[in-house]
Amino acid sequence: MNAPSPTMPSWLRSALMWVAVFAVVYGLSVALEDSSAAMSLVGDDVPAVQVRLSTGEALDLRAGEGVTVVNFWARWCPPCRAEAPVLARAHAALAGSGRVVGFTEDPPSIPAAARLGMDYPQALVDPQVRAAFGVTMLPSTFVVGADGVVHAAFVGEITDAQLSAAIEEAGAASSLAQR
Repeated sequence: MNAPSPTMPSWLRSALMWVAVFAVVYGLSVALEDSSAAMSLVGDDVPAVQVRLSTGEALDLRAGEGVTVVNFWARWCPPCRAEAPVLARAHAALAGSGRVVGFTEDPPSIPAAARLGMDYPQALVDPQVRAAFGVTMLPSTFVVGADGVVHAAFVGEITDAQLSAAIEEAGAASSLAQR
């Protein structure tokens, strides 16, 4: 014999619905507020962080080697995997005049990068590097000019058009600053 299923009072259903709506709105507002930390770097010098690439090479973002695209990502992040081809194309386009580097705190992401077509340098970074850039959401991408200034910041999946425009702007601004 089946026991009768208890029904939820309508006032409780209504209250739960409003709690769910509040949680979604609150979560979105926190996410948008948190992304502003990364955006606040635009126009400032790139954070002075010590990073060692998976190749063993030390990376100095202030070295003035052309435009540098810094992408914070992880293998378990669907938008990060989706934007991998965009970053790979930017890496190919910047050959000789700039670079793309991937930053992750997730050790398995380093070997996964090659499987995802990320043929640009990767670095396993600690949480202090993420904090220095104000990164609270993945993916987050920063475009740094040869002048060491952050010219653009993106939170979320980036497109070819967005990245190309940011690289062009950073390159032009860096050229003017070096004259």
